[in-house]
Amino acid sequence: MFLLPNTLEHHTYTTHVAIMRNSKRTLSSMLNRS
Repeated sequence: MFLLPNTLEHHTYTTHVAIMRNSKRTLSSMLNRS
């Protein structure tokens, strides 16, 4: 894992990871539903 000195880059990265996890969880719940 990289240490990003720029807080804006770090915020963008963590937001991206959160969206990835969220979409992955949404996708699996959709698969479980059908």
